[in-house]
Amino acid sequence: MILSNCTTDVRRSHTNAMARSLVAAGRHHAAHVCYLLSGAQPSRLDDEKAKLVLLGADHRRNVEEFATVEAIHATEIYEFACSLGNENFCLPALQEYRLLYAHRLTELGRQSQALQYCEAISAQICRHQASFSFA
Repeated sequence: MILSNCTTDVRRSHTNAMARSLVAAGRHHAAHVCYLLSGAQPSRLDDEKAKLVLLGADHRRNVEEFATVEAIHATEIYEFACSLGNENFCLPALQEYRLLYAHRLTELGRQSQALQYCEAISAQICRHQASFSFA
């Protein structure tokens, strides 16, 4: 409501400023909502300009700490919701965390679920080859 009378660029700038303040306060869930509203998308961990990698997680921490089941699932839900409105929507950076989750499932003895995850990753890569970098 505060930003309703602003131009798109001003709105994006204010939303990003609010997100940065929320990150500084450790409120990553709220910050990521702001980033998503400003048009940012989850990106790869090695992207120095990444504002978010997995929803609700601080990607400045080590992978084992930030790549939680909850963060992976939250990002999967976001990807699914976006794909409902655009069948070509895909988050290539999410696939490596899906693979990490599949690995964790195998460690828990859930091979059939892990296989389903691997098949879903394969399907995403085949369906959206142009979105993936194989270098």
